[in-house]
Amino acid sequence: MKKYLLGAVSIFLITSLSVFAAGGGGGGGGGGGGGVPTPTPDPVPTIVTTPEPASCAQGPWACAEWNSCQMNGHQTRTCALNLDCKATATTPKPAEDQVCSGLKCGQLATLKERVQCRLGLKPAELKTEFDILYFPEYCKVEETAEEQQECIDLYKAFKPCWDMPIGAKRLKCGMKVSGIKKTPESDRIKCNKQKGDAKKSCQEEVKESTEHYILFQMYEYSMRAENMLKKQQAVISEVTDFDVFVEETKQKVEKANSTTTWKKLLKEVQNKFAILMSE
Repeated sequence: MKKYLLGAVSIFLITSLSVFAAGGGGGGGGGGGGGVPTPTPDPVPTIVTTPEPASCAQGPWACAEWNSCQMNGHQTRTCALNLDCKATATTPKPAEDQVCSGLKCGQLATLKERVQCRLGLKPAELKTEFDILYFPEYCKVEETAEEQQECIDLYKAFKPCWDMPIGAKRLKCGMKVSGIKKTPESDRIKCNKQKGDAKKSCQEEVKESTEHYILFQMYEYSMRAENMLKKQQAVISEVTDFDVFVEETKQKVEKANSTTTWKKLLKEVQNKFAILMSE
């Protein structure tokens, strides 16, 4: 505020001196001729106002854009108080967390709630849900963002397999996507014929492809259970419980890191599906 008043005083002094110089000069010129200086009116006082800063005029809070939809079904942003509004800001801080716009299931708190919600969606609604947030439940147990993205890419790669009828062709598709060349057993035999680092690298690749194929087969049983729901051969509560069991078993696969344990877990899913079929 003080700098504006000083500016006004400066303008007033400059204006007065200019008027005085103009009058004196005229009088001096006229003085030679004996003229009398013409009286000048008092200057109009300058009214100084403090302009509203542009940023504050737009609102006291400055918020960044919402980020992309996260695996918990929420998106966030940051909001900061404009510095030139701190003294007068009374507006509450805007929300910095919200459910992803249009999402119906991905933001729900528990696995069972999310699964049951998705099973209740119509095909068009499910497509919209996955367009907003495609984050398979199994991928959430991966520890790093890179591993999570690799998991998501694997699940997306499985998608064409579900367009095939249940049976040998679908399983063959799953093997191919998983990275299995013939069968897990024949691939392992081929690795054992190699030596040194080549053998070790081959064995690691086969182990990873076997894990992926185990996951595919578990996923396959979920798809078959959901197909039963569509055909009204099972009710939504039964399929929900089965899908939750499968997802929890997949998480055990991630922690086990043993092909023997993976096969046992797959057998548990197969037995659970047999019970669902018999109900």
